[in-house]
Amino acid sequence: MNYEIKYTKRRCVAIRIKQGEVIVFAPISYENSQNNQEKLRKFLESKREWISRKIAEYNASLKYFGLDEVLKYKKFLLFGEKMRVLATTKKSLKITANGEILIPKEIDIETLKKKLKREYARIAQEQLANRLFELAGKHGFYHNSFKLTNAGGKWGSCDDKKNIRLNWRLILLPTHVADYVVIHELCHTVELNHSNRFWNFVARVLPNYKQLNKDLKNYGALTSYLR
Repeated sequence: MNYEIKYTKRRCVAIRIKQGEVIVFAPISYENSQNNQEKLRKFLESKREWISRKIAEYNASLKYFGLDEVLKYKKFLLFGEKMRVLATTKKSLKITANGEILIPKEIDIETLKKKLKREYARIAQEQLANRLFELAGKHGFYHNSFKLTNAGGKWGSCDDKKNIRLNWRLILLPTHVADYVVIHELCHTVELNHSNRFWNFVARVLPNYKQLNKDLKNYGALTSYLR
C-alpha cells in the first residue's frame, strides 16, 4: 500500500484519501520512534480494507461522472455538461455561448492546457461574480470583495473581512453544485467557523445541503485540474 506521511502537531494519527492518494497525518513524535512507527504500521494495516474501499469509490466516481476522460483532456466540461469539440484553423481556443469548444488543429498538450485554463478563467470571472452577486442579493448576504483562485483542494474561502475567493473550476460543476459552494462561502460572512450555527445558516438557504455536499465530493478530482 502506497501512502504519504505528514508529521504534524496533531495528537493522533489520521488518514485522508485525496484524489485517490493516501495521506497519513501523524504526530511529530512518531517520526523518529521505532515503537510509534510500528504502531503506525499496524494502524494502517487495520485500515487497509477501508482505504481500499475509499480508493475504489473514488475510481468508480471518476468513471461514473466521466471525469477520467476530462482529466486526460479527451472531454471538456462547462457547468456539468460535456462540450461539443470542434477543430478550428485559428490559433486561439474558444468556448462558445452555446457550449462548444473550438480547439486549434495539431495543438500540443501543453499549449492546449495553457489556452484552456485561460479561457476557463475568462468565463469564470464573469459567471462566478454574477452568480455570487445574485445569490447574495437573493438571500440577504453582504460580501466585501470577490476574486478567483487557482487553489488546489479548495473550492472557495471567506476571510474575516468578508472577502470571498472562489475556485475558477466551479464552472466545471453542475450549476446547483457550484451554487452550494457559493452559498457556503456567503454563510461564512456571518459565521466563519463550521459550528452548528453556521450549518443552521446553510440549512435555511439550502435545506438539502447535506446531499449537495455529497454531490460536491464526487467532483473532488477536479480541484487539481489544470494545475
